[in-house]
Amino acid sequence: MTAISKTSFPGATILGYPRIGPNRELKKALEAYWSKPAENPAQSVLDTLAQLRERTVRHLNDLGLADAAAIPADTFAVDQTLDTALALGALPARFRADGFRPAAPDTPQGIELITALSRGTDHLEPLEMTKWFDTNYHYYVPEIGPDTPLSAHPESLIERFVTARDTTGAITRPVLVGPVTLLLLARPETTDAPGTQPFNRLNDVVDLYIQLLTALKDAGIPWVELDEHALAAEGWGVPRDTIIEALTKAYTRLSYPSDRPDLLVAVGYGDAGEDAQRALATTDIEALAIDLDRGAEPGAAALEAWGERPLVGGVVGGRTVWRTDLEKASETLGRLKDTAAGPVTVGTATPLLHVPHDVERETALDPDVKEWVAFADQKVAEVVTLSRGLTEGWSTVAAELSKDAQIRSRRAAHPATNR
Repeated sequence: MTAISKTSFPGATILGYPRIGPNRELKKALEAYWSKPAENPAQSVLDTLAQLRERTVRHLNDLGLADAAAIPADTFAVDQTLDTALALGALPARFRADGFRPAAPDTPQGIELITALSRGTDHLEPLEMTKWFDTNYHYYVPEIGPDTPLSAHPESLIERFVTARDTTGAITRPVLVGPVTLLLLARPETTDAPGTQPFNRLNDVVDLYIQLLTALKDAGIPWVELDEHALAAEGWGVPRDTIIEALTKAYTRLSYPSDRPDLLVAVGYGDAGEDAQRALATTDIEALAIDLDRGAEPGAAALEAWGERPLVGGVVGGRTVWRTDLEKASETLGRLKDTAAGPVTVGTATPLLHVPHDVERETALDPDVKEWVAFADQKVAEVVTLSRGLTEGWSTVAAELSKDAQIRSRRAAHPATNR
């Protein structure tokens, strides 16, 4: 199969941006609601989210992510896994028995549900919280058993896109955790029999993703990002060949309908593996994003299978606060451009939610150390710089490459790095 994109993909993008706000506005709003809901109702959290989303879109546009679908719409109240689970109506039986019902997350009822799921109630245990891959970020583990009712709820995904378009003029890119990763991250419900595998619900879940994608297409959304980061990790209790076979079947089904947005599948947090890349290449997805910070460059067989579709090279790391080695990144991108048959987009290796917003806000940081550091805004600037060099020629960003090399030389000679 060879997908033909209905809309072009931007030359520079990121897989996500810090959602909490530069002054921790979302954290403060949630804590105020949790401590004094009568004075700070759920709507106050939604108002804060709306302000942060508009601020983020405008800010990223100003930083250079100006093309359609370059900006991911990934500002969630708590975390992206819980947000996706709510889009599927995945509500454990103990919460249903207590009167809770599925709700779109960007509603007062949705905030109340998110609060109950993430914090529990006076008599209900919350969802388990655990680490997000090999980072210090955490997520709430969805509970999906063989009998857990599921239903599609695209309302908040559509509202975020429409609001961003109407308030800023930007065409954003909704983000969902992909179906394979979602079920590998999930656990059975607490009342399910030992050995129950959420992964066995993949066909049911793919049915709902198809419904979601159809609704997003009807709303005028050109691109959707599905994050399949579990492909770069191990220890799932499901054999790798079973995962790859399921991945192929899932994305063959997801990419087959014509009434859907174009699909970007992103694999961050490590090497996607040639088996996963070649499996996805057999489907009709339109674009693939891979981690080239910690993952390997795709081999000739994978590139040949991928054909002329866009490939996002994630050369800017999102898990540490250090600057990207621009010379090394430019060499990686140059090799990829020379060997790939289709267009190469510059991106981040992971979402940028693991780093603060802007190093310029760190007024107390040692100036020598400060120039070594890149927070989210600086990493976006690196993506934009590398994209310009890749598309317009490296001579157009010679000053930026030279400055980065000088900073690296100063750091290498600094007493703090030679103790």
